[in-house]
Amino acid sequence: MIRRLGLVLAWSLYALVGLTAAGVWDTKPFTEWTDKETQVVLTESPWAGKGSLTHARAGGSVGPVPDWKVTVTWRTALPIRQALVRQQIGLGGKVMQDQQAMLSAVDERYIIAVEGLPGMYAGTIEAIGAQTMLERDGRPPIMATQGVAQLFDKNGKPMEQLPARGGRPGASGSGGRAGGPPAGDGSTATLIFGFPKSDAITAVDKDVEFATTIGTYHLKHKFRLKDMVLNGEPSL
Repeated sequence: MIRRLGLVLAWSLYALVGLTAAGVWDTKPFTEWTDKETQVVLTESPWAGKGSLTHARAGGSVGPVPDWKVTVTWRTALPIRQALVRQQIGLGGKVMQDQQAMLSAVDERYIIAVEGLPGMYAGTIEAIGAQTMLERDGRPPIMATQGVAQLFDKNGKPMEQLPARGGRPGASGSGGRAGGPPAGDGSTATLIFGFPKSDAITAVDKDVEFATTIGTYHLKHKFRLKDMVLNGEPSL
């Protein structure tokens, strides 16, 4: 009971801190977000940001880190789901029944997406998923147990999905081939990972860092729980 009360107070403190820097997700309905505001939620918000790349091995002639435009997004957070629906319906559009069901759904997983990778990495999602985790200070990491890869051509049109570990979080496709497209063809991959809530993230964790290895590079992005608040409540 004491621990439960402590967590409630901690989340309340986070909510109060969040009031000093309200975003569009707190100031108006998502159906009224402009295209620019929607893009900010999906790329530069408490639930989304640029992934940080470093070399997975040190020494030798490793060369520069590639300038990939990689975004890491917390897909199960309600503001992200709202932004995705807003993209579909347009400014002031009507939310359809299936979209409302998606917005109202409570997932048993945390779902994180990595967008903007070269398409060739779609075929290695099995190996990538085995090294993908949510890191927390002083607590064991939460390992990814599910994953899916979505391919896009150079024009941004979806190509196919490649199933991986444990199923397909937030996706439904017809499978795919064993390898990704050749390097340099202009295609991109979005990798989506599911993490179980059995060892739940709480306010005590403060920061959660998404970490994985893509080929010869480490990819990370830190999420600050005190900022991941919607209408005074944590949104994960």
